[in-house]
Amino acid sequence: RPVAGAGAGADERRGWELAQWAVARAEGLRITEVSYGDRVWRAGEALGGWSKPSGTPAADGGSVRIRLAR
Repeated sequence: RPVAGAGAGADERRGWELAQWAVARAEGLRITEVSYGDRVWRAGEALGGWSKPSGTPAADGGSVRIRLAR
Protein backbone atom coordinates (compact mmCIF):
# COMPACT_ATOMS: atom_id res chain seq x y z
CA ARG A 1 0.00 0.00 0.00
CA PRO A 2 1.42 3.41 -0.90
CA VAL A 3 2.71 5.54 1.96
CA ALA A 4 0.75 8.76 2.49
CA GLY A 5 2.68 11.75 1.22
CA ALA A 6 5.10 9.71 -0.87
CA GLY A 7 5.39 10.73 -4.49
CA ALA A 8 4.97 8.42 -7.46
CA GLY A 9 8.77 8.29 -7.87
CA ALA A 10 9.17 7.02 -4.30
CA ASP A 11 6.53 4.33 -4.89
CA GLU A 12 8.25 3.19 -8.08
CA ARG A 13 11.65 3.12 -6.38
CA ARG A 14 10.22 1.06 -3.50
CA GLY A 15 8.65 -1.36 -5.97
CA TRP A 16 12.00 -1.93 -7.68
CA GLU A 17 13.69 -2.36 -4.29
CA LEU A 18 11.24 -5.11 -3.37
CA ALA A 19 11.54 -6.78 -6.78
CA GLN A 20 15.36 -6.78 -6.60
CA TRP A 21 15.25 -8.08 -3.02
CA ALA A 22 13.14 -11.03 -4.19
CA VAL A 23 15.51 -11.79 -7.09
CA ALA A 24 18.53 -11.69 -4.77
CA ARG A 25 16.89 -14.25 -2.47
CA ALA A 26 15.19 -16.33 -5.16
CA GLU A 27 17.11 -19.55 -4.65
CA GLY A 28 16.65 -19.75 -0.88
CA LEU A 29 12.98 -18.77 -1.03
CA ARG A 30 12.23 -20.94 -4.10
CA ILE A 31 11.08 -17.95 -6.14
CA THR A 32 10.63 -18.82 -9.81
CA GLU A 33 9.41 -15.49 -11.18
CA VAL A 34 9.31 -11.82 -10.18
CA SER A 35 7.50 -9.17 -12.18
CA TYR A 36 7.22 -5.44 -11.74
CA GLY A 37 6.10 -2.75 -14.14
CA ASP A 38 6.73 -3.95 -17.68
CA ARG A 39 9.59 -6.30 -16.71
CA VAL A 40 9.84 -9.90 -15.59
CA TRP A 41 12.68 -12.00 -14.14
CA ARG A 42 12.55 -15.80 -14.33
CA ALA A 43 14.82 -18.22 -12.47
CA GLY A 44 16.86 -20.43 -14.74
CA GLU A 45 16.74 -18.24 -17.84
CA ALA A 46 20.01 -18.21 -19.74
CA LEU A 47 20.51 -14.44 -19.66
CA GLY A 48 19.45 -14.15 -16.02
CA GLY A 49 18.21 -10.59 -16.34
CA TRP A 50 14.99 -8.67 -16.55
CA SER A 51 13.03 -8.85 -19.80
CA LYS A 52 9.75 -7.72 -21.25
CA PRO A 53 7.08 -10.40 -20.77
CA SER A 54 5.56 -12.09 -23.78
CA GLY A 55 1.82 -11.83 -24.11
CA THR A 56 -0.41 -9.43 -22.23
CA PRO A 57 1.25 -7.17 -19.65
CA ALA A 58 0.03 -7.21 -16.06
CA ALA A 59 -3.03 -5.05 -15.43
CA ASP A 60 -1.54 -3.41 -12.33
CA GLY A 61 1.93 -2.16 -13.22
CA GLY A 62 2.43 -0.85 -9.66
CA SER A 63 2.41 -4.28 -8.02
CA VAL A 64 5.35 -6.59 -7.47
CA ARG A 65 4.34 -10.16 -8.27
CA ILE A 66 6.35 -13.05 -6.86
CA ARG A 67 5.74 -16.63 -7.99
CA LEU A 68 6.99 -19.51 -5.85
CA ALA A 69 7.84 -23.09 -6.82
CA ARG A 70 5.32 -25.70 -5.72
